[in-house]
Amino acid sequence: MATYEIVPQSDVTAQWTSTGTPHADEINEDKDTPVQADNIQALDSDDNDIDDFNMTTDTISVNIISAEVFMYFIQAPANVFEVDFYDGSSWQGYQLLAEDHLIAWSSRTFAGLNMNQTAVNNCRVRFRAGVIGKGFGPLIATVYVVLDDGVSVGGPTGIEKVYGIDSSAIAKKYGTNWSDIAKIYGIS
Repeated sequence: MATYEIVPQSDVTAQWTSTGTPHADEINEDKDTPVQADNIQALDSDDNDIDDFNMTTDTISVNIISAEVFMYFIQAPANVFEVDFYDGSSWQGYQLLAEDHLIAWSSRTFAGLNMNQTAVNNCRVRFRAGVIGKGFGPLIATVYVVLDDGVSVGGPTGIEKVYGIDSSAIAKKYGTNWSDIAKIYGIS
């Protein structure tokens, strides 16, 4: 399956506290070397405040069926926040992050998507501060999104899934070289 990684590119709404501006620059560093000192943070007065980001883009060959948003963050037990994904036409619905940890990676997946290239070019991620306890709120240091097209290059599963093709009939006619079959259908 092909996956594509994108990161925050620019601010749409910036209501959280940040170590710099634009907020996107504080959370889009390399996932292999996240920088905790660069961050966005919801303070105790930020209930329901939103940070919303346009994302970078990538060239896709088949529509995207899911997006997994990865966040490297610190969160105390009394403090929660939510993440939402915009698929180019609608928000998918907030998913809660109510975890208690110092600094660690966590993710939320938005499935059932059908994103073409235009949608990928216009996707966004937003964070909403929850009902914050006293003091330290969630602090997000790094964010990236993995877009997945669900196509398995090594076998018929992805082709059948995306295009509803009967692989047994195709195998009888063309053989089982799935890379060649994908080219025939213009999905290589």
